[in-house]
Amino acid sequence: MNAITIATGEMLGADGFIATSGMDSGQHRLHERFGFAVFPETQRYSARYDDRVCVIVRKARDRLGMHADLIGEIQGVLCGTTFAVTI
Repeated sequence: MNAITIATGEMLGADGFIATSGMDSGQHRLHERFGFAVFPETQRYSARYDDRVCVIVRKARDRLGMHADLIGEIQGVLCGTTFAVTI
């Protein structure tokens, strides 16, 4: 899901990405594999998620993380794809 989100966001002209992530659950480590970084001093406990959460950020078009090649491959596939939208 991260790879597709990053690939399409970059293709649509996004300059970066921002999200929240769980810390105690280790969710932030998954996002780090895609080039996201924890934004300093944003960790707070959330009773809603029963976890410490933080803000994570990623600059667009930075080929960071262990899945950078996958993001490029997805973009290559999407460039040759025609999307049909049904309303």
